[in-house]
Amino acid sequence: MAEKGRMTAVELVDKLMGSEHADVVRESVAWLVAEVMEAEVVRHEALLDRAGCETSPPGCRSSLVKLGAAGARNCG
Repeated sequence: MAEKGRMTAVELVDKLMGSEHADVVRESVAWLVAEVMEAEVVRHEALLDRAGCETSPPGCRSSLVKLGAAGARNCG
């Protein structure tokens, strides 16, 4: 058990998943994970562009235009 008045991460997850709001928590976590994964893909591809790669490796989903659009979207 964590300090008095505090919960461990496991205790918190158990409490939330047992509540009536479990579906909201589950969907929120799924959305957050998808956003983090997309950000990592864009970051990786931007690093490839900076390294001087003239063409994106097969399977890359970003281009300089898409990277610029993603930056503009996140600034608003």
